[in-house]
Amino acid sequence: MNYDEMNKNVGNSKLFKVLGWFFLIGGVLVLLSVLSSYISWNAKKSNYNKEYVYSKYGVLYYEDGGKHVYVNKIYNTDGEEITLKLPDKKSAIMYCNKHNTSECIYFDINNTTDQSMENPILGLLVSFFLIALALFALPKKRFNEKKDEQGNVIGKTSSVDSLVPFFIFLFIVGLGSILWQIYAVSSYLSLKNTNNEVTATIYSDIYNEKTEGTSYRSLSYYYVNNKKYIYLDDMYESGTIDDNMGKTIKLYYNPNDPSKVVEDHNPFDFIALLIYIGFIIVSAPFIFFKKKMEGRIHKTLSNQKEVEWKI
Repeated sequence: MNYDEMNKNVGNSKLFKVLGWFFLIGGVLVLLSVLSSYISWNAKKSNYNKEYVYSKYGVLYYEDGGKHVYVNKIYNTDGEEITLKLPDKKSAIMYCNKHNTSECIYFDINNTTDQSMENPILGLLVSFFLIALALFALPKKRFNEKKDEQGNVIGKTSSVDSLVPFFIFLFIVGLGSILWQIYAVSSYLSLKNTNNEVTATIYSDIYNEKTEGTSYRSLSYYYVNNKKYIYLDDMYESGTIDDNMGKTIKLYYNPNDPSKVVEDHNPFDFIALLIYIGFIIVSAPFIFFKKKMEGRIHKTLSNQKEVEWKI
């Protein structure tokens, strides 16, 4: 069986067609779910304030203008009232109603649906990946014979077309990640160069049932112009926070908006940057020089088949 015949058999496979439709429907459903959750939450988000709720002897409260506001009712993202047993000295992020300040919505940070409401990037990547899989399996065009006006076969399309969605996906992920890292580094340097330093004191960590006792994200407070601000560390640390409670860290803040801060360590990740550049190097030729890559793959596979036949 030569290369073109193999492509044709694969292209006519019922399994590929079934998988293609499965991935396409799954990708569209994930996309609609993510977008609907994100849009519905942002439509009502203006009615809530983001608060860091603290637990003390089983009592939950947050600070508003120096006063303690006690949380009486907690709802999940579906609007159902829930009971949250937060351990002593732990904290949780909640969105509290501006009109009924003691009623708050709790976002479980381990819940994929909750994450998509605040940050849809992960859900969008999953949906686009499923759609890319569908585009790999479904197209018949790549196996069609090319004919002239007299009906004579003059060639066949290559299977590289089916891989293009994968390479576009890799290219977007690589380029987006590089741009994000550039943004993170530039933001860090711009705040550091202002020389507006402040010392923050670790007082708690964000409660996460799935990582409790194995890792944590610390919460710190700091003051700028006698006003209190909260900083949540983006990175997970291994172990528990017990040994670091009360310790201080150095932050750089934006004088125009002191709530915007960065910790005193450069976010540049050389290993990650190499991986993202690798994504672009691998995918770019198949996107921008598709015809040349089609010819190379076709020739390579045909030569391999010819060598196998001679052996």
